[in-house]
Amino acid sequence: RGIGGLSMGGWGAVHYAEDYSQLYSYAASFSGALDTGNFTTETAIGAEEVGIVPGSGAPVPVGSIFGWEFWPVNQNVVNISGVNPTNVAKLKNTTVDLYVGTGTSNSGDGIIEEAVYPQNQLMAYNLSQAGVNYWYSQDHVNSANLGYGCDNNHDIMRWNAYLNEAMPKFMAAMNGSPLSNDTSSP
Repeated sequence: RGIGGLSMGGWGAVHYAEDYSQLYSYAASFSGALDTGNFTTETAIGAEEVGIVPGSGAPVPVGSIFGWEFWPVNQNVVNISGVNPTNVAKLKNTTVDLYVGTGTSNSGDGIIEEAVYPQNQLMAYNLSQAGVNYWYSQDHVNSANLGYGCDNNHDIMRWNAYLNEAMPKFMAAMNGSPLSNDTSSP
């Protein structure tokens, strides 16, 4: 089986693969907010909840997404963080692909992608240290060359390009075929 998700769903896919590693041979995170205990993540989520981030929609009560994000009551958020080395070690039998851009605009999508970029770097490092098969594709190709109008931000244009690339890996996982990996250090 394979699992994948976009943005918060990227965190969810990795988190499920960590908690149920016996079920998943492949997990993909597309611009995932993997470090739920990270101050930048907490701030970005809080800003989206109150509607400060451009394009974030109608405000909702703070804590609506992951619960109260900020210290000292965020210990559960830290415990469930995808980058937590204890959780990463559970992925020994799962191939993990991380897709993320760097954010290239002052739009809400650019701001959010800038926030998740370092978390994906940390996750790739922790996967490498734990000996987990992974592939980290942060800007492995110039965004314009990916097609689909890919703009390097936290949006459907980037995800369409990456989903197109990841789909053969999903299909290989579904068929029980071996997956190729890049386990070089980030």
